[in-house]
Amino acid sequence: MAKKLDIWSPGQIEICTEYAKGNDAKVIALLSNNKDALGFVDTIMKDKLGNDLLRERIIAKVEDLDHSCTMHDYDAQDPRLIRPAEIKSEQHSTLDGRQYQVTGGGAFGSIEDDGGVHRLIADNPIMHMNAFIDGRLVYNVAFNFNDSSISTRLFDTVARRKAGAKTAPKFMWSDWAYAKSLEVTYFSEFYYLKLFPYASADLMSRVKRVWKLQQEKIADSIMEELLTPQIVNIVLPVPDSVPESKIDSTLQTTTLCNLENAPLQTQDPADKQPTFLCDLS
Repeated sequence: MAKKLDIWSPGQIEICTEYAKGNDAKVIALLSNNKDALGFVDTIMKDKLGNDLLRERIIAKVEDLDHSCTMHDYDAQDPRLIRPAEIKSEQHSTLDGRQYQVTGGGAFGSIEDDGGVHRLIADNPIMHMNAFIDGRLVYNVAFNFNDSSISTRLFDTVARRKAGAKTAPKFMWSDWAYAKSLEVTYFSEFYYLKLFPYASADLMSRVKRVWKLQQEKIADSIMEELLTPQIVNIVLPVPDSVPESKIDSTLQTTTLCNLENAPLQTQDPADKQPTFLCDLS
């Protein structure tokens, strides 16, 4: 399979990833406070049409995926789940004056016929859908391909393509928005508000709703853990009156010491008082 043109070094990807996450102070530090270099990164990141591969690499880094540079294959591999991953991203740029909308849809340009769709069904890749605004990452969602209705949409578009349509097999946000495995893995409230006017309101509302539900679930889990009584095995000290608590239980006696059974000791000439083995007090 052909290779994509991968011109990005790990260091450059780190700089661009921190930029996408809004960590400008760290970006400046990584650039050794070079403002011209920062301006260059800013220009590259805001390019809507020319940085598809860069955004793909950024998502792979954010999501801890092993990126692949093979054309017409999956974009990455999830090393934890040992499964392929497919990354679809959109970017809105406020610089070009176009009212381009982030729609949450995507296309599979490599699919030529039903066989390509069947391969997706068989492999069930983890789908990563995300959106940027001016180079800043707004959200990323992940879900299992087979939990969505994307395959149904692709079969339909493949059929229309066979009938003469020129478009690549595409799908819509509604094909994945209610997948049972849907999880918002990255979310920026700040950039979400900036993107909202330029995106499908239904899509954005759905993403934020899922994010809020996840946060509430996490909060409930933490509260439940805090309120759950903890069972602690406390070993209480055994009273000295219990013979087993002594080093040598054979040396213990339950006989009380009193004047009648206390043996007398030989008097010390210097002390005319008898000395007893037990304490008379």
